[in-house]
Amino acid sequence: MLHGSITNSSDISQLDHFIYAAKFKPAFPLLMALSIIYIVMLTGYWLCRRSNKRFRLFYAGSLLFWILGAIVADSPTIGGHYFTMLFMTAGAGSAAMALLSVLRAKCWRGEELK
Repeated sequence: MLHGSITNSSDISQLDHFIYAAKFKPAFPLLMALSIIYIVMLTGYWLCRRSNKRFRLFYAGSLLFWILGAIVADSPTIGGHYFTMLFMTAGAGSAAMALLSVLRAKCWRGEELK
């Protein structure tokens, strides 16, 4: 709209192609997002595995996934619904990892859970 009409595919940026694919044909963009989430989580685990406090703080960042899920939740397209489910599931999994880390640390030290 800003630069005139679109006459060929080179006028559309790669980001626009990705957004279109994510909205209407979400299989490959979902695989890409899932792979990126896996790589980030694995890297965070690898970097924070020696310190329980850093590990819990890293996985407490699951709030970011829930925020992304909430942003995409209003999308009327099928891809938006799939991305919402992906981000909410990743957020729940990350929160579960943080909770398990806290529980494991408390039980390891022999403290009672209150």
